[in-house]
Amino acid sequence: MGFSVELGAAEARVEPGAAAYGTITIQNTGSEPCELELVVEGLDLEWVALPNSTFRLEPGETKVERWKLSPPRRPDSTSGSYPYVVLVRDLETGESRASSAVLEVEPYHSLSLDFQPRRVQVSSFQTGHVVVTVTNLGNEEQVLQVTATDQENQLVFDLEQDQVVLQPGAQKNLRVGVRAAGSPILAGARLCAFTVTARSQENAGLGTQTQGVVELRAVLSPVTAVVGMVIIGLFLLWLVMLPKKPSVLSFTVDPEKVIAGESVRVIWRTKDSDRIRLKLGAQDWKDFPAEGSHSVTADLPGRMEISLVALRGDEETAVSTRIVEVRPIPKAPPPTIEEFKVSSRSIRLGEGVIFSYRLGPSVTAATLEPFAATIDPRSTSLQVTPTAGGTIRARLIARNADGMSVEQSINLEVRDESLARIVEFSAAPRELEPGGGTVQVSWVLEEAYRATLEVDGRLISLDALRGRVEIPVTTASKFVLTAYDRNDKAVSRTIEVTIKQPPAPEPDRPGPADPADPTGVTPATPEGRPVPEPVSP
Repeated sequence: MGFSVELGAAEARVEPGAAAYGTITIQNTGSEPCELELVVEGLDLEWVALPNSTFRLEPGETKVERWKLSPPRRPDSTSGSYPYVVLVRDLETGESRASSAVLEVEPYHSLSLDFQPRRVQVSSFQTGHVVVTVTNLGNEEQVLQVTATDQENQLVFDLEQDQVVLQPGAQKNLRVGVRAAGSPILAGARLCAFTVTARSQENAGLGTQTQGVVELRAVLSPVTAVVGMVIIGLFLLWLVMLPKKPSVLSFTVDPEKVIAGESVRVIWRTKDSDRIRLKLGAQDWKDFPAEGSHSVTADLPGRMEISLVALRGDEETAVSTRIVEVRPIPKAPPPTIEEFKVSSRSIRLGEGVIFSYRLGPSVTAATLEPFAATIDPRSTSLQVTPTAGGTIRARLIARNADGMSVEQSINLEVRDESLARIVEFSAAPRELEPGGGTVQVSWVLEEAYRATLEVDGRLISLDALRGRVEIPVTTASKFVLTAYDRNDKAVSRTIEVTIKQPPAPEPDRPGPADPADPTGVTPATPEGRPVPEPVSP
């Protein structure tokens, strides 16, 4: 049995949502029918459609099989090169042929822009805000410039961010402030349209925009102006006719219980006063405006008395007093490391390792040395990638609020070796009959950038990460498989194939016995030489 394969085009290009087709020609080169299976490996199953995954070939028959490659039109179908392998396998013998190909997924672009609310009210003293949502619905990263304009130049826009970088399928919310460039003091409201645009910096033809409406208001409407004037007049009349003594409308301290060193917010509001005076205990502190707030630091434990007096000229009210309880600073509990372990104590250089830990509730800060990594005390794991080989002593240092520290350490062995892996390497048969024969070598590699097979000084380059090859052998041989990673570091494995020794020749058998000597034994001298035969007269 046997078959051969020939791949059609090794590269296909397709835009997400469309389809590309690949072909492979298979011929049965044996003398018996064979049942074959066609498999496409290395691509998302959703992208591949096989009309016939298994088929039968008669001896000498040739068949062309096709498969459809159609990545969906979604942002997760990112543009780029996708290598894959087309594998044809004999279902009876297990013999297989592999061919490598590449699918080039082309980029497509689609942007979406929206904002809320669609209508805002603004004036010279009132700023409106809208939230702009930009979405990249394409499969390629976009750098977008966001602008907002109005045709009448009546508005001023404050963009939180005028440039955004969006990965495929990502979206970004931007806050945009809108205010009037200028508005009359007394006028009615009017509408003004504005446009928000997002355009690609690399592709000027790629962009999207949407529109909204702003209601521009004057400082005062006619009705509001009349009402305001009436209210002001009545208020002035009331002030003139009913003068009152200064009074305290509200006086609060927040909080009423603090720890030494913390601040207390004093808030007050008075009436008919031109200033207030704060006192700490029996000592006058300073004067403040008639309405406002101020922060006071509680320095010493105990009871802190804060008093307020409302003043207007020489006239003052009764003293209002508030008491704040100041407690001493509590000592923080000692820090604890409840657990500290590593996913693997021996790794290869370039691999990541995960440190797992659990810190006590009193820990406020932690670091992992020598990786100079700051740790969130409430998290439980951290992944790091060592940059140098050798033995690394990883130290987890935890501190509490008072600066007390505790630490634990783990020794990590970092091996500076190749990232490539030889998953499988075999040769069959391992022992040949005298005179030699054919050895079938198969291999499966991972993370290999290139690979070679050396057979008795002859070097063979291997193009695929997995495959089989048949090699004729006449003498005992060594097969050395070497895989290289992207940093050209190598890993090797060796298999020896031997030749059976030919069978030893059979020993000579004695000839027929002499009729004159029925014993069949040749007489010999004492020295071991044969006795000469007598000569007849």
